[in-house]
Amino acid sequence: MVFSSSLAAGFSACSGASSCTLLTDESGLAATYVTPLAAGATTITAQLAPASYSPAKQVQTTLAARSLALDLALTPQTAQIAQGASVDIALTARALSNGSPLSGVNVAFALIKGSATLSSPGVVTDANGYATTTLQRSSLSSDVQVSACVTPANLPCVTFYGTAVPASGLQLQPVAGNSQMVLVGQSFQPIVVCYGLINAAQPGARRQCSFSIHTRTRRRNGCKHHRRRYHHYAKSHTNHLVVVTNYRDNGRQWSRRFSADDR
Repeated sequence: MVFSSSLAAGFSACSGASSCTLLTDESGLAATYVTPLAAGATTITAQLAPASYSPAKQVQTTLAARSLALDLALTPQTAQIAQGASVDIALTARALSNGSPLSGVNVAFALIKGSATLSSPGVVTDANGYATTTLQRSSLSSDVQVSACVTPANLPCVTFYGTAVPASGLQLQPVAGNSQMVLVGQSFQPIVVCYGLINAAQPGARRQCSFSIHTRTRRRNGCKHHRRRYHHYAKSHTNHLVVVTNYRDNGRQWSRRFSADDR
C-alpha cells in the first residue's frame, strides 16, 4: 500500500517521509498518521500496489490544514470506550502561532458533557507549546465531552468527544498469531487481537477478553488435550491486546489454537 499527499505532509509509519509504502497486516489493514506541513486542503491517497496494477485501485480523502496567529490543537479528539470501563485518557493541547509552538499560554480544560474528573483543569503550555490533563472515569455509562480553550478570551477552543459503546456494538478481529505450531521448547509469537466498532473502522478501548487456549500434544499412544483460560484488558489508549504465553510439555511436538471472545 502506497500513501501520498498532494501538499507537503509527513507519514508517521515511514518516519515522517512524504511518501510511504506499507504492507497490510493479517486482517488486510495498513495505517499511518499524517502530519500536514503546509496550509490548505491536502488530498491523501492510498494506492494498492501501483507498480503491479495499472490503473491501481485507490482511495482518497481530504485533510484541511490551517495556519493562524493563535491556534490550538488537541489529541486525541475522539475515543470510543466500552460501556462500564474505567479509563484514564491523557488529553494534550498544543498552542501554535503560524505553526510554531507557543510557551506560557494558559489552557483551560472543562467537562461540558457527562460525568468524569480532570486531573488539572488549568495548565500552562511548556516550551514546546504542550498542555496536558488526564480525563478519569470509573464505570463509564454515557458519552463525555471536554473542551480546551486558550484563556482569558476562551478562544480558540477545541473539543474532545468520548463515546460510550455498548457490547452489542463491538466486534473482535484477529490481527496476528492466531494459528501457530512450534517444536517443544520453542516460544510462541505474541497473539494480537483488535476490538472495533461493528461496521466502522473505529477502535474500541478497555474491553475484557477471554482467551481460550486449546493444546494438543502428539504422543505415540494418541493425543493429550489441555485447556487454559486467560483474561486480559486492552489499555484505554489502544485497542490491541497482546498475549505472550509459553507452555511446555514432554511430548515431541504440539500445536496450539488460540481463540478470543468477548466476555
